[in-house]
Amino acid sequence: MRRLENADEEKFWEAWIKDGLIFCYRFGKIGSAGHTKLKKFKTPAEAERELELRLAEKLEEGFEDPEAEEEEPEEEEEEADDDADEADDADEADDADEADDADEADADEADADEADADEADADEADADDEDEGDEADADEDEDEGDEDEDEPKAPRRRGFATAPIEPEEQPVAPRLPARRRERAGGPEANRDAVAALEALEKAVGGRSWKIARLAKRARRALEVASPAPAVEQALDRVMALVAKPKGLALEDALTVLWVCDARSFERVVLSWRAKVLDAALTPAIGVLAASLETTRDAEVGIHVGIALVNRRLSSSAFQRWFARVRPFLEAGLKPEAGGIAGFRAGLRPGNDAVLKARLAEVV
Repeated sequence: MRRLENADEEKFWEAWIKDGLIFCYRFGKIGSAGHTKLKKFKTPAEAERELELRLAEKLEEGFEDPEAEEEEPEEEEEEADDDADEADDADEADDADEADDADEADADEADADEADADEADADEADADDEDEGDEADADEDEDEGDEDEDEPKAPRRRGFATAPIEPEEQPVAPRLPARRRERAGGPEANRDAVAALEALEKAVGGRSWKIARLAKRARRALEVASPAPAVEQALDRVMALVAKPKGLALEDALTVLWVCDARSFERVVLSWRAKVLDAALTPAIGVLAASLETTRDAEVGIHVGIALVNRRLSSSAFQRWFARVRPFLEAGLKPEAGGIAGFRAGLRPGNDAVLKARLAEVV
């Protein structure tokens, strides 16, 4: 049984497989019995797949495993608005760890100083005892010293503790967060990706929450798929719906594109720009295209473009996201772009108030 909890909303969600074919899940307020639902599948593989998909959905919604250890940064799931928040949380955690390490280091240093002082006092006491010893012992020590005169003696430091010299840590070059974890997808993963994209295609025009949910499923399926003509054709059919009336919302399309390779992302954006000439999406698509065309690295253009046009990002989330990618943008702009100021001046927000507000912060 897998159990997840959302501490902010005081909710729990748990799921398990019964008899190999029945997917069961229970949900409700923490502390209550909750409500139980069942769903039967034809094969154990289908039930297991449903369990994994539902777990991933709940993790995206803010639920966490209370017994899980802290995940490594590379295992984090990137999502447009969550990425920025997770990065800030990680920074705060790092600062807290550094502060704790500093406190522990100070405590250790203080302990070392006390130990050194005690050692010095003990040495002085030993020296006094030696001076008060009888002359015979002193002569004997002298004779022994003469016998050992030819042997080299190790240097002795009294009253001071020596610490090993730690090698200096080499600085790690900053890099953009990975949009996709590298996985080897096979025929089955490609079929799942095509099926997820087809389900999203059929749902366009329906309830917005269902479309957003299917877009996330398609993204997860694409992340494990490998490049294949069938996958690209299904992707192109879904992305073509952005240019149609009552079609796919740009934000849902970007949710799917987030895990696509840079070549596919650029192909889709350029196809949008060729079709959407006098629509409300024209300024946003123009900014996406300009971000790709003015940067030497397509990955930088993708991060910058999505940060600017994704309306589901709050103002604070946008500021955090853009602050992360700004150094890469400054270093990666083509010479003809004219720096950040030239990049900003070359973008055309039109009548898009959100886009205007965000471009005003790109100075």
